Amino acid sequence: MRFYLLFLEIFTFFNASTALSYLCDLEFAPIHRLEGSRNIEDLAKTNIGTFNVLNLEFSPGKYLNNPGTGKREFVTGTIKKQQAHVQEIADIIKSEKLDILIMQEVEGIEPLLRFNSKYLNDEYQVIMQKGNDTRGIEIGFLVKKDLPFDIRLHSHAHKSEVTESGKQQRIFSRDLPSLHIRFKTTSMNDPPDLIVSGTHYKSQRDRKGDPNSAQLRTRQAQETRTILEEYKNVYPETPILIGGDFNADVHTGQEFKSLFEGGFLTDSFDVLAQPLSKEQRITQTFHPFEGETKYSQLDAILVDSNAAPLVNDAKVFRYKNADGKEKPIPKTYEERKKNPSDHFMVLIETDLKRLATSR
Repeated sequence: MRFYLLFLEIFTFFNASTALSYLCDLEFAPIHRLEGSRNIEDLAKTNIGTFNVLNLEFSPGKYLNNPGTGKREFVTGTIKKQQAHVQEIADIIKSEKLDILIMQEVEGIEPLLRFNSKYLNDEYQVIMQKGNDTRGIEIGFLVKKDLPFDIRLHSHAHKSEVTESGKQQRIFSRDLPSLHIRFKTTSMNDPPDLIVSGTHYKSQRDRKGDPNSAQLRTRQAQETRTILEEYKNVYPETPILIGGDFNADVHTGQEFKSLFEGGFLTDSFDVLAQPLSKEQRITQTFHPFEGETKYSQLDAILVDSNAAPLVNDAKVFRYKNADGKEKPIPKTYEERKKNPSDHFMVLIETDLKRLATSR
């Protein structure tokens, strides 16, 4: 019976539309039908965020400075995250009233399910599909259950290509998971009302013949554009946004030229009437063993021309002290360690009521 229902669902989806046929593969996960009790009127301020949480429960190891080599080296061994830091991440999600959150560095679906149950009163739908990271660090989504959505996740972890050496290689270090979101009033046979993609590109660790892994990130960005262009060709009216940890400065990194060329995507900070300053955009600090601290915007939510008009506001969340006052951006590694993550969360306020009524 179970096999028959799965076959029926796949068969129905494949035959929904010939125009969509090339998107309809087994990388689509089952439909998440949310509770959907929230009124459409209340979607005028829908908060969407992206947050690299620096391992939600534990780390499979840690990069430490080696005085002998002057480099940071990975030392294996499970390191449990401080409960106070886990609680702080939950408090941030609740205080900022996140409706959709793209999370990076989550050690699989079980930790995210436990986090949702223990710290968030099980108010979110957890959506995740295993990616390519050998340490099990995944991209996951939390979506408020009361949103009037039906959601299907489209994974791209399987995307691969043959390298110059003749070796088959996965393109994405993790995945480019994409939520195809439809309002309850939209048929699953119709185009999605909104697409929210997540990313966590390759880190800046050197690869053989690829300093700082810049070539691989460039390739990942190019493939991202190809995928999102496919979406736009099939769903020309659907707003698309992508959020995550790009692992290089979004605006100075040459790796990401393909994402911005021709106005294909725009940083949500730049669609505001008053774009954010360079300091306001800092989302990560790096403190080398020797040398000055580096401040970068590694994290972002990029929007296409359909999504840009839906953005009401955008900001980087700054950590706060016990008195509720904003803490300064860390100047040292020791200061950074006091925060629950080495990244700051990026969030945007969107008007999905406008989107729903336009449909």
